[in-house]
Amino acid sequence: MVVSAPIKTQETGEVAVTPRKNWLKLILVCVVLQIFALLFTEFMLFVAGFGEEEIFAFDKELGTKHMTNKRITWRSEGYGCTYFDANGMQEDNLTVAKPPNTYRVAVLGDSMVEGLQVHNEDKFSRILDKSVKLADGKKLQVLNFGTSGYSTAQAYVQLKNKVLQFSPDMVILGYDSRDIFENWSPADATLSNVRPVALHLPGQKLVVNSAGIDEWMKSPRAKFLTQISWIRQNSRLWGLISAMETELSFNNTTYKTAIELITRPKKAFKKIWEECSKPEFWDVKKLFPASSNNGPSFKIPFFAGKDMNADLAKSFPTGAKKRRAKAAEATTADTKSGASSPEEQVVSNATDIEPENRLTGAPSHRSHNGGKGRNFAELEKDTVGKAKTAEQQPIDEGARKYIDLMSHTLSSLVKEMDGICKANNVRFVVAALPARIGVVPYPGTDTTMYGLDYQGEVGIVQTACKKNQIPFIDLVKPATELTPKEKTRLFYSLHLAPYGHKFVADRLGPFIEELTKPQTGSAPIGR
Repeated sequence: MVVSAPIKTQETGEVAVTPRKNWLKLILVCVVLQIFALLFTEFMLFVAGFGEEEIFAFDKELGTKHMTNKRITWRSEGYGCTYFDANGMQEDNLTVAKPPNTYRVAVLGDSMVEGLQVHNEDKFSRILDKSVKLADGKKLQVLNFGTSGYSTAQAYVQLKNKVLQFSPDMVILGYDSRDIFENWSPADATLSNVRPVALHLPGQKLVVNSAGIDEWMKSPRAKFLTQISWIRQNSRLWGLISAMETELSFNNTTYKTAIELITRPKKAFKKIWEECSKPEFWDVKKLFPASSNNGPSFKIPFFAGKDMNADLAKSFPTGAKKRRAKAAEATTADTKSGASSPEEQVVSNATDIEPENRLTGAPSHRSHNGGKGRNFAELEKDTVGKAKTAEQQPIDEGARKYIDLMSHTLSSLVKEMDGICKANNVRFVVAALPARIGVVPYPGTDTTMYGLDYQGEVGIVQTACKKNQIPFIDLVKPATELTPKEKTRLFYSLHLAPYGHKFVADRLGPFIEELTKPQTGSAPIGR
């Protein structure tokens, strides 16, 4: 915008016009154009369905839960469109109140149950709605409570806080690989790993604790994401940026520093001043490392990560602490010699065995081939070799005790869930879901943790159900009996493909029909 300012010259006495820019109006025009560009970009992303994979809201007890009133278009693995309603549920026109003449089945679990990788009509929960015929003529309605990254402890909390509000007649807990270890793992930069922990020590009561969630919510990144919750909910541009944000939150010190400056400026500047006051801070060799192959050359050393579960033990009874220490004695020698404790190994191995997809927060697959340029046959040979080695090497005593502790905790969780269901006249069932790592693992993938493979995990779950007289169905074994081609069709890179969802529905359907048949001499369970 240009305005004219009249000035009288001395030579001619004429009035000359000198141009002058109105910078305020120019800035205003630029801002308006930028806003228009952003809105136009958001609209185009909406039309194309991009940037719609941000699914997590925060919850003080669950850690994470589904956002509400949001369209989801999944492209990271497979392709699926769905919508989270006001309750974060995927079912169309769902009401909290159960319709008349309806038998409701609530399915709990992680991303295998959630099924964002396929369209709604291809999810096994939707297939069951149409295929299962109940003996009493009631209409079956399956509610999908699956949420990416959920552990058994989260399913337990979800059952108490949300599921029972929908008046289910049956609750099915879907077990997926590594769930047994996820009940005791610290939060990290991946949102789906922000969860409560559970532990049942010998002679003590089962404890389900959210101290790790509370601590994580105090972190700079949690405060930042909370402050921009409206943007995370509504912006598709942020949906695309979130991939980079998650990546930076793992390893980029500069990004972490910037977030702390935004959320806790006073504390951040104090840290920076303290570090700058140290002579070693200005050591050129430390500021500019000789090697440039391991990340950025400039590092700010003041930002240090914190174990979000560091304060967790404070909430356990004193007797439990002593028993915990006693249970860990077997690993003391290994720890002193440089080996990690089982708890530390669970944390460090979690990203090596099943890292999270940093774009979506959903589990993804990473191959461990030990090098580049190796062909499929070589990798397959390595996989067989690793499996044989795992079979030949016995589990060390510390790992065995840790697995026993996690098994006892899992058994207690399913027992508690069964008790809650029975108190509300609901049938509780456990289903072991087929997982790629246990059916058709990628060549080079580590298929065991502490020598325990997925079939071993399923065996632990089955034993827990048998001990507590809980109906159990193993969907892993029939999957391993398929032809190699059929096994591959079950999955995308990690999650179930449409063929896999149909496989689950075809076997879970008859199981539900059998459980819902009226039993001679007893009233059927259900409301």
